[in-house]
Formats: sequence, C-alpha cells, structure tokens
Amino acid sequence: MPDGRPVGFREAARIVAGFGLPAGPDPEPMVVAKNEWQTFVARVWGEKLTGLAIAASHGGALPLSDERAETLLERHRRAMAWCLRVEERLLTLDDRFSDAGIEYAVLKGPTIAHTAYPDPSLRGFGDLDVLVRGRDFKAACSTLRQMGFGRIVPEPRRGFDERFGKAATHRHDGDSMEIDLHRTLVLGPFGLWIKPEVLLDRAVPFGLGDRQIPRLDDTGMLLNVAMHASLGWPPGLAPLRDVLQVSSAMAVDWAVLRSWAEAWRLSAVLHHAFATAESVLGAKATVDSRIFSDSRHRRSESRALRTYLGERHAVGGTALSTLRAIPGLRDKAAYMEALAFPQQEFMRGRYSKRSYGRRLLTPARWGLQRLLDRRHPQQQVRFTPRGD
Repeated sequence: MPDGRPVGFREAARIVAGFGLPAGPDPEPMVVAKNEWQTFVARVWGEKLTGLAIAASHGGALPLSDERAETLLERHRRAMAWCLRVEERLLTLDDRFSDAGIEYAVLKGPTIAHTAYPDPSLRGFGDLDVLVRGRDFKAACSTLRQMGFGRIVPEPRRGFDERFGKAATHRHDGDSMEIDLHRTLVLGPFGLWIKPEVLLDRAVPFGLGDRQIPRLDDTGMLLNVAMHASLGWPPGLAPLRDVLQVSSAMAVDWAVLRSWAEAWRLSAVLHHAFATAESVLGAKATVDSRIFSDSRHRRSESRALRTYLGERHAVGGTALSTLRAIPGLRDKAAYMEALAFPQQEFMRGRYSKRSYGRRLLTPARWGLQRLLDRRHPQQQVRFTPRGD
C-alpha cells in the first residue's frame, strides 16, 4: 500500500474535487482507508469526479496501488464512454433543432468540459441540459419526442411550463439518456427574476468534433454554474468545482455579471456560491468575486435564498417564495391552482397510488408549517403528517 495520510472517503472526495485549482492548497499524499475505498470510488463516480481522481493520482496527491489504480481507471473509462454517447446525441439534437428553427444553448456538461477545463476528461457528465426560448419550448418538446425522448412527468397544468416552470426532463426509450429542456435556469423566484433571453442573445459557439455548438458565453456560464451550485441543495462537489474553475479559467465580464446580479436579485446567490465553494474545497475564489461579498443583498434575495436551503425546501419554502415573486393576482391564483389541483397525468407520472391522496394535502401542509413557524419562530416546530 502506498504511503500517505489516511483519510476517509468524504475528505478524499472533497480533496479530489479541488485538485489542481490555481488558488488551491497543495495537498499532501493521502490514502483512503481500506474499508472506505469502494465507497470512495462510488462517490467520485456518482459526483462525476473520476477524471480529477485520476489527475490527483498522477499528481501524487492520491497514490494508488496497481489494483486500486485499475479499479479507478475502469470506472473512468465507463464514464468517458457515456460522455461520448451524450456528445453524439448532442450532435443529433443540433441537427434536429436547426431544422426546426429552434434557437438553443447548451448548459453545463460538455460545454464546461470542453471550454473551462484544460482537458475535457477532467469533467464528466451524465446528461444534457439545453436552454431554449419560451416561445420554442413546446416545439422543442415535440422535436425531442421525434428523437425518441419522452417526457418523464407532464406539466402540472396546461401552460404551467411557459409561465412558471424551469425545465422538463426527457428520457430516451432505448438507453435511458436524459435531456433537461430548460425555459429558465432554476426553479422558483430566481428563475422568474432572471431574463434567459438575455443569456441566449449572448450565446457563443464551442467546438465539438467538426461542429460549432451554441453555448452560454463565459459570463453566462459562470452565472449558470453559480446558481446551480448555490440553489441545488445540498451542493454537489462537481458544481462547486465548476464555480471556481469557470471563474478562474474563463473570460468573465465581471461588470456585466454584477449588473445582472443587481437587476435579477442574484447578489446573495452568487455570494453564497463562491463562499460555499471556498469553504468546501479549501481554495480561494478569484478576487473579482469579492464584489458580491461586499455588496448589500436585498432582503427579498436573502429571504428567497433561505427557502432553497435545508428544511425550508422540504416544507414548500421554494413554492411559497415563488408565489411571492409572481406578479399579479391572476397569475398567483393560476400557480396556486396548478400546485393544489394538478392534472391527473401529472399525478400518475410523479406519485404512486399510495401517495396520491397525501399529495393533495401538500398545500395544506405547507400552510400549517408556515403558521407554526410564525407562532414559534425560535423553536422552528416541524409539522410532519402521519405516515411521512
């Protein structure tokens, strides 16, 4: 067994995720405990970090025995083979969307791997995320159906996606590959406050094979990865690495990013993304990111951000903050109706018969939790109905 500081699988995965960052520490050699090695391999596989684990091994931070090196390399080969299949499917999607006149931009996945990282094999991915204009959303869904991708869960009510939704996940009938078709970047109030059309107007190409594929520009890419890392709770290691990688390796226009943050109420989100990435990965963010830690966050931003984190998300915090962000009583009523009384196709696609009735009580559960929190603000009483 190679020499090194003994570590558990969680610490090892965290160090791997931060390996090679320009402002990161030089990790001393580490050895994963024998009884945690398989868990570590599963963790870096699930977090799409096999490439960085291989790089850490070659760089001396993760010395491996021949047996362990072969195990990790075999997992990485499988991960890269799947990435190539995803990229092949992306080329087909580009043909179909171009024929249908659908304007789009790739989010995350292959676009980050091929532009932000020095070698695309360092950043694995499992699916495709593409952003389209709201007016093209239904046409894009139809095109995906023609490609063999079926929508996993229908929209709660007709027209919900175009007014309030974030994305619709489509899965291929043959190989179960997934494509997330986005109308905006995130679900909830921040997804309503941003202007995705502005991001699409600034789209630029990146090279994939002999093709030029549209993606968000560098500034839009950083905005997207930061929102994904901050609002996808708990945060994954790869999204946190993306925040520091993109901000240090890409030509971000920080003045534009700050103007977006002010106009779209994202200063608290960006500050949270950089602070979390620094804390978890132990690397310093670029000095330019300090503009968000020094800025004053509006109360509406901070309040909305808290609803994405921890227990508040589980008790409908994001849905309630979305309701506050929706302008106009008519649209608020439509949103509430869609959540309280979704169409049967949505219920069948998302819930089992056993949980169907309980789902209808969800809005009442959120309301009762809200009442308890107001009456006992210090105790934070948690209401859990029987059977949950």
